[in-house]
Amino acid sequence: MAKSESGTGRRIGIRAQRTLFMGAFDLTNRHCVVVGGGMVALRKLNKLLDAGADVTVVSPEVVEPMIELEKMGRVKWRDRPYQDGDLSGAWMVVAATNCRDVNQRVAEEAERLRVWCNVADDGASTPWAMPAIVRRGGILIALSSGGHHPGVAKALREELESDLQSGSNQFIRHLQSFEWNEEE
Repeated sequence: MAKSESGTGRRIGIRAQRTLFMGAFDLTNRHCVVVGGGMVALRKLNKLLDAGADVTVVSPEVVEPMIELEKMGRVKWRDRPYQDGDLSGAWMVVAATNCRDVNQRVAEEAERLRVWCNVADDGASTPWAMPAIVRRGGILIALSSGGHHPGVAKALREELESDLQSGSNQFIRHLQSFEWNEEE
């Protein structure tokens, strides 16, 4: 992360041309598709499952935890590469393969079908940025950098979770350490 000119804090650039609208989706029993079978896809898949989504994974190979989720009946797995038409009937899709061309094809199909799409390797231009989420009972707190700095959102989420457990103020101190630069 870049140091500020004063050296006292961290500087985060926010692109002014991209303004996101934060919302909360009810994904209960909604058909969602995850294209990809690696650890990034698994993390996003788990977020969808936590929200009650009905998830189909499309990938010729998946990590072991995905196989276990399929065996438990929590996900459906199409054991093959992505192909046009895989998003038919989907409400939301995550493109999380290790191939930018495949992710781009998924994004293009989603756009044609008007399906919400998150592209894991291109968060700054994807139409839907999956936020870092903290859940406590009926409270949901979403943190997002708009896809520009997902590691920052994850770190803030972890600090907020720790603060909620311990009662410390590390999260607020962390936020105060940033110098928000609107021009980057």
